[in-house]
Amino acid sequence: MSKKLVALLMAAIMLCSFASFASAEATYPEYLNLVDTYYPMVKEGYEDKVEIDVTIIVGTDFSADPSQRYFWQLMEKVFNIHFNVTQVTNKEEYITLTFAADDLPDLILGAGLTPAQIYEYGVIEEQLLDVTPYLTPELAPQLNKLFEQYADLRSTITLPNGAIYCFPNIRDYDNPENYTVTSINVKMMEEVGVTEKPKTLDELVDLLYKFKALGDDVIPLCGAWENCNPSAMILNALGFETKDHTVQTGSKVTVRNGEVVLPAADPVYKDYLELMNKFYTDGIIDKDFFTNDSIVLQAQTAEKRIGVLGQRCYALNSNPDFYLDFESLPVLTSAQNSDPFCATSSSISFGGCLISSKTQYPELLVRWCDWMVTYEGTNAAWVGANKYNEGIMLEGWGGWYMNENYSRCDVDRETYPEKWTGAVQYLREQVAGFNMGSLGLVAGEDWYRQTMSGLPYVDKTETWAKDPMNAGFYYRTSAYEEYTPYLRTDISTISFFFDEDTTDRIIELEAVLKDKIENETAKFITGARPLSEFDAFQEELKKLGVEEYVGYYAESYAATQGK
Repeated sequence: MSKKLVALLMAAIMLCSFASFASAEATYPEYLNLVDTYYPMVKEGYEDKVEIDVTIIVGTDFSADPSQRYFWQLMEKVFNIHFNVTQVTNKEEYITLTFAADDLPDLILGAGLTPAQIYEYGVIEEQLLDVTPYLTPELAPQLNKLFEQYADLRSTITLPNGAIYCFPNIRDYDNPENYTVTSINVKMMEEVGVTEKPKTLDELVDLLYKFKALGDDVIPLCGAWENCNPSAMILNALGFETKDHTVQTGSKVTVRNGEVVLPAADPVYKDYLELMNKFYTDGIIDKDFFTNDSIVLQAQTAEKRIGVLGQRCYALNSNPDFYLDFESLPVLTSAQNSDPFCATSSSISFGGCLISSKTQYPELLVRWCDWMVTYEGTNAAWVGANKYNEGIMLEGWGGWYMNENYSRCDVDRETYPEKWTGAVQYLREQVAGFNMGSLGLVAGEDWYRQTMSGLPYVDKTETWAKDPMNAGFYYRTSAYEEYTPYLRTDISTISFFFDEDTTDRIIELEAVLKDKIENETAKFITGARPLSEFDAFQEELKKLGVEEYVGYYAESYAATQGK
């Protein structure tokens, strides 16, 4: 019997089991404390110590010992759960090796699984817990509330077999944090005598060359291949609906003029390559564009004068002397695209939080995840406790609050102003449990933070305008005005689920195409391969199966749009 047939039979059994489970009176483990506040989750005095093995996948700027950060101390001292935390920084390697060895911990946070991986590890390999039987009103009151509040939430996170393997992360759709933002130095514009920000790609190109003429201390277009990449801005101007200003290689399926395409396999991609080659040859972008990293870019923003930055202005330099010179660059049109748009993420994502199907504590972990999608849980995991929240305020941490300018402040940083360079360093070294985005509720959290701080409620766009010295607020104000009227959801945020055979084929094609596209794109831009060979490159992609690859997504996208 094939794995696919087994998976379908199991899906039917699970759906029947869920109906039976939901209709019968549920029974829960003796240790579980079902209280309105969620804590302690494990009853006080329970004789057996409840230990959860968890792996968190984070950036290298988190402190080395997560057990000493506020969040994991909170789990021990208030929730009465002992988490054995393993922290790793290489996501791809960890996911590959862990699932291949079938050696999952109880919980993984920060996994970022793709729909194909969720299908493979959940439906086919049965390594992930299907949480649907546990989503009862007693165990998961918040998720049930969110299912009612967000009409498409349940359908978004549910696989075709009816199973749910991952918990959601819910964000505001119109939060500029989710936009493909590019920043332009308006003070430098004044210096070259330009009063209107560019609205077309041609106008931007003219301006970049004016910036270049200011001297050798100027980098007209700052960014690198794998960080702050300005390619998304150019591809958007050419009509490709893609959101990614970290690494944009032309190898991700997207939409152009309503049709599913792979940018590198589209004839218009040649215009992108010609422009980037011109920028590389003329010094508009750095000669080390393909090897620079975020550390180098941070140094460049401090040492050089930057004209345009391939992402939000304070991401690489939060010094007001730097970011106050910038505003958001408008969405651009071009000769190939007359319809301006801004690509943004969906408001719902999932794939970051996984529970092993072998865990001994499914009820506890579902309960824990349910708390994590409350405002209290989401904020506790990233910024800690509000200083007035006695329930989760721990001794030794000062907590956070919102000041009269509606900016979030950390008591610890105010007490020790020289100890940390900024909020992000403080949070990742002292407070945060893991990378946010794994799961949580961010949409509408302004109400929660303002209420906890005793402030009258003010709309988020009004709060941003109150404090221009807050880097995050400053850039959001400009970005919201420039981009919100033109929002389109990037296709990469849609959950495409394919059957086992199709998934295997897509993974095979994707690996070959991605490698080919990235290598040849770099050659075209640096001049190692002449642009006269672009048509030959297109034929090479066809031989590698690009039409078959795009076809799978085109068919699924059409079905999704039909719904």
